Order: sequence, then C-alpha cells, then structure tokens
Amino acid sequence: MMTAFDEYVIRFLNSYANRWQPFDSVIVLVRATNLLKGGVIAALIWWAWFRTKGDQKRTRAVILSTLVAAFGAMFTARGLALTLPFRYRPIHNAEIGFQLPYGMIGEALDGWSSFPSDHAALFVCLTVGLWFVSRRLGTVALLHTLVVISFPRLYLGLHYPTDILGGAVIGVAWFGIANMAFIENLVLPAAMLWLEKHPMSFYAVFFLLTEQIATIFEDARTVARMILAVLARRF
Repeated sequence: MMTAFDEYVIRFLNSYANRWQPFDSVIVLVRATNLLKGGVIAALIWWAWFRTKGDQKRTRAVILSTLVAAFGAMFTARGLALTLPFRYRPIHNAEIGFQLPYGMIGEALDGWSSFPSDHAALFVCLTVGLWFVSRRLGTVALLHTLVVISFPRLYLGLHYPTDILGGAVIGVAWFGIANMAFIENLVLPAAMLWLEKHPMSFYAVFFLLTEQIATIFEDARTVARMILAVLARRF
C-alpha cells in the first residue's frame, strides 16, 4: 500500500530523473558502491573506538552495544520484509509509472519487498551510537545517512519515505534495547575483559564485524540465502 505522502515524494523526485545524465550516474554509482556507504561508517566506528577525548571506556562500551544493536536492527528489518505483506518498490509500481534515471536497471531488487528499509535500520542505529560517542562524528554520520544512504534509494525508486522511516524506527529501538542495563551488565564487561586479556583475537573479530558493516552484510546475506535454499529443498 502506498500512502499519499509516499506518492508525493516519489513523484516529486522522479520528476527530475533523466534531466542531467552526470547527476543520475553519480547517484547510481553511490547506491552501488559499498565503500561509499558502509565503508565510511565503518571508518567512523574505528575513529570513535580510538578516540581519546572523554571517557574512553564508556565510549567503547557504547560502540560495542551499538554493534550488537546494528546486527539486531539489520536482521529484524530483513525478517519483517520477508514476513509482512509484500510491498512493491516504487521502481516496480505500475501505479507510479516510474521513470528510470540514467544508468538505473529496471530489474533492480525485483521480487524484494520494500518495507521496511534494512539500510535505514542499520545506518540509523549506527548513527545514533556515534552521536552518543561524539556529536561531531554523529553529525557526519547523520549527513552520510541522509545524503549517501537514504536519498539515492528514494531517487532511484528503491524505497518509499515510509520504508526509510520504518527502518529508522527499528534502528533507534534496537539501540535503546542494546544499551539497557542488562545488556551492559552481561555482555559488555565480558567483551572488555576479552579485550584486556587477549587483544589480538578481540581485534580480529572486531575487524570482521566492521567489515560486514562496510560491505552491508553482503557475505552474510549470501550465506543466509544458501542456508534457506538448502532448508527449503530439504523440508
């Protein structure tokens, strides 16, 4: 179902498609390049981790809980997209008559439900975490989430505004859950002890976690799809 707000925003943005090929090409490139999306946020996470200003122990605790929240937000959004009623993306919605920007493939994400946006869930969650660590890093992350993550997905017809807002709510909710007292009391002390006792293995795992964020969980998605396909054939 498409709301009047969704239709207005998508039609407004789509009215500018195919007017200037360089602009459309840049938007398509940004949407397709993980380095510009997850890579930037992963770099900000490492920046925040080694930040010496303020209470470094508290900073690292927030980062760890934010990473837990980010994984939860990402997979919650993907799970909801698979279980909620299917919602065609603007690019595939015949009611809109979406005009493809230069360089955009019409079959992009065909068969994938639009609501909610797992990108918004992931990046909003990480943005909130970085904001609690540093207002400057949080501001950079917020601008990145709006300009690099959200705008291209709206302009290219991959999401409605309410998809983005729904994902954002999931991201904020997961951040709140992961920063509740029981998470900090149970999970974070063990992680900080691990860092103190065996930093080599800790940073190896920390790198892999942020690498998945940098690649928007592409490998994890591939493995999950393979597992689901095997289970579907088996049962």
